[in-house]
This record gives sequence, C-alpha cells and structure tokens, in this order.
Amino acid sequence: MTAAFDTKNPTTAYTVKFYTAEDVFATFKLQTKDGVWHSVSTSEEFRLGDTSASQLTFDGIDISITTQTKPQYIPLIDLGLACLTHGRVDYEDENGVEVPYVYPERDSAEANSIIYWNVTTVKITGLSPDTTYNYDLVGVYTTSTGEELTFSLKEYSNEPGGFTLRTAKPTTATSFEFLAIADIQGMIQGMYSSSYEAVKRLLADENTKNFDFIINAGDMVDNGKNFNQWGYALNTYQPLFANYAQFFCAGNHEGNTYGMTNFFDYATPEDENGDPLIQDVLGGVYYSFDYANAHFVVLNTNDASPAGLGETQFNWLKNDLETTTQKWKFVLMHKSIFSGGSHSYDGEVVAMRAQLVPLFAENGVNIVFGGHDHTYTSTLLIDKDGNAIDKSTSSGIQYTGDGVIYIT
Repeated sequence: MTAAFDTKNPTTAYTVKFYTAEDVFATFKLQTKDGVWHSVSTSEEFRLGDTSASQLTFDGIDISITTQTKPQYIPLIDLGLACLTHGRVDYEDENGVEVPYVYPERDSAEANSIIYWNVTTVKITGLSPDTTYNYDLVGVYTTSTGEELTFSLKEYSNEPGGFTLRTAKPTTATSFEFLAIADIQGMIQGMYSSSYEAVKRLLADENTKNFDFIINAGDMVDNGKNFNQWGYALNTYQPLFANYAQFFCAGNHEGNTYGMTNFFDYATPEDENGDPLIQDVLGGVYYSFDYANAHFVVLNTNDASPAGLGETQFNWLKNDLETTTQKWKFVLMHKSIFSGGSHSYDGEVVAMRAQLVPLFAENGVNIVFGGHDHTYTSTLLIDKDGNAIDKSTSSGIQYTGDGVIYIT
C-alpha cells in the first residue's frame, strides 16, 4: 500500500492505494475527531464492469473508494537477480495500442503468467489542515456458502495504535521536517528486510523520528514490472509508508513499466484549460505540490535523453518555478546532475546539467535531491554558471541564496 496527501489539495485531501488478491474486496475505515469510525466498501457485484465504486459523505468529509481488477506481471521463475517469464499483461488492440487485459477477458488471454489482483484507490476530501486521523484497511472475502469474512490490516500488522494519516500544514506554517530516501532497489525479501533496519533506527531516534512526510528519489525495486518485488518493498516498509505521506519520482528501474502509476496516485499538472498535461506514464510522471511555505517539484528523468529533459516537461518545469510564490523551493529527481558517482558522465545527465543548472539557480531553488548513483554526495552552493561557492559556517552549515545545493 501507499498513501499521501493530495498534491492538488494537500491540506484537505488524502489518497490511499492498495492491492488485495482478486477475490478480496475492501473496506476503508476512518475515525473522526469525535472517535466515531466511518466505513465505505467495494464488493464482488461490480466485478464484471471491472470497477467497483462506493461513496460516503459525513461531517463535510467525502470518501470515494474504487476497486479495479487488473493483471500483474508475476515471474514464472524469480531468482532475484534474474527472473524468467513469457508473460504479457497487455495486448495490442486493432489500432496497435497496448491495452491491459481486464477481468472479463481472462479466458481469452494467451497462456502466460498473468495473475489478477484487485487494486483499490481511496480518495478523501474535506479533511482539516495539519490534522491526524486514524484509519484502517479491511479485506472482505465472501465464501462459496455466502459467509463474509473480514480481516483488518491494523490487527494483522499489530501496529500500536493502528495507522494514521496527516494532512499538510497550511502555507502560514514556517517549520517542518521531511525524510529523503532513494534507491531501496531490492531483489529478494532479505534485501528489503536489511534496508528497513536502517529505517527502524531513524524511527527510534528522537533527532530523526519526527518528520512530516517522505520524498523518495526512485528505484524502489530492481525490476519495475516485477509484482513480487513491489510486494517485498511495500509490505516490508508498511509501518513507514502507511503512516507518512510519500512522494515518489520514477527511477530508471521503474522506466517503461507503468510501475509508478500502478502503485502511486498523484494529481498531475493541468494546462490552461484545466485538462491534464499529456505525459508518457509508461515511464513515470512529473508533478509539484506545496507544503507549508515551501514548493516541491518532482521530475521524471526517464523522459531525459542526450538532448536533456523532454521539451514538454522542461517548459512545464520552467513555468512552475517561475510562478510559485512559496519561500522555499525543492526539486526531487532520480538522476542526479551533481554526484560522486559514475552516472555523472552519462549523456542525458551531462545534458540535464547544462540545461537545468541555470534554471534552478535563476529561479531560487534551494536544494535538489536525487538518487541513481548509490552514493551520498552533498555539494557546495552551485551558481547558474556551474561554479561552486563555499559559504559554509564554521560548523559546516551551508546557507542557500547564492546558489543551489545538490544532494544525492
């Protein structure tokens, strides 16, 4: 499962997205300030339409829940470093467009490794800013005799106090903390278990456990098509991802896989008419949001080539940075344009460095976060010409204003 406050209405709306087996539908439960639990569910009866949707409104809060039955790429043989499959989860229609198989077509699909799962998306609006709500996800299974069985994720996970979601702080807020992570990129369960040990230390430390949300610079998994690896990642990190809004940018290992849109749900940019900007969601999406007095831009570097970031995305980025009125500006991108790793010399990275460094500096970006190189790098201030400026204090603190800090 993944969860995040809405990028379009961060102080009042939230989205939760999760998968269950194809014969398990869902109930979402939200507890309001008066201690009352409110529930809204999907059910089997909508399956032939491939969508089950319900809605509930109370106390000014609106919850919509939608379940879709979708095929997933499940390897026939999965050895971690390599997996073997002849499966397809989509087919070419009469116009040559790749279309995913849906539930009613399962018997006509070619013999392959298709396994169907239900993906449920919950959208909540009308929440209060900077407010914490308790919630739970409940699986609903109906037996052949008509008996309804339910299982609570809160009870299954044995999380103290269950799960919470917290809306964003309003623009009047001037203090907040966030956690930046990148390149979890495991192949087998043990790799995710080991990496989560580091996170558990953060969550136990008084100095680092009070962050408000997470930014993730991509490569959550080694193979973005591999549903097993997403299961390892999201289930292992569930105590973190269920309780903190996470904002993800697609890494190269999620490129060409629909990995980002399969597992995350963010409001994407619109044009002047209010229509969504056309994006190649096969490789990821780009978007932005405000939190307190800061503006966050999330890029899709799978769109980059030796000519730099794609023209449509670059033009959107330029306009987005020029029009925001927020005091602080942060950028999240998978491929770092300054790092101590070998990818600094890749053609598309060299091109983005020439293309984006002046743009970031001239528009007052404070910090750019990235991943990709599996190293830790923090630069001095970099000005619009790519020159390093050292304005660190005696204690090593860098103050932005005359350039941009790049952190990998």
